[in-house]
Amino acid sequence: MSDKRLVKKSGILSKFEPGDTDLADRGFNIQELLLPYQVNLAIPPFIKKKKQFSLEEDARIKQVANARIHIERVIGRVKDFDTLRSELPLDMFDLFNHMAVVMPYVCALSVLQELYKMNW
Repeated sequence: MSDKRLVKKSGILSKFEPGDTDLADRGFNIQELLLPYQVNLAIPPFIKKKKQFSLEEDARIKQVANARIHIERVIGRVKDFDTLRSELPLDMFDLFNHMAVVMPYVCALSVLQELYKMNW
């Protein structure tokens, strides 16, 4: 599935509000999907033919990199959630739906924990 199709199918676009900023890696170009929602796309700038970034580009790179550090920490916490790695016995399969409902809350709590550490 392409990045664009995944974003469309996920329903995440409806969660954005005008003025929000979406942080993405290079190559994850979904700007045209975000435009109708008035959402900015923050992608680290590329060095093209020039040898060094301007002061403005350098400041933007540092800002994006700083945010990415915190995002990577949250992703790491969610990956460490052992329930996702363990096998679920067939007689407990009915619990899977409950686990699927709880996981977004686990992710949200991980984000809040990181924001707290950042003193936001």
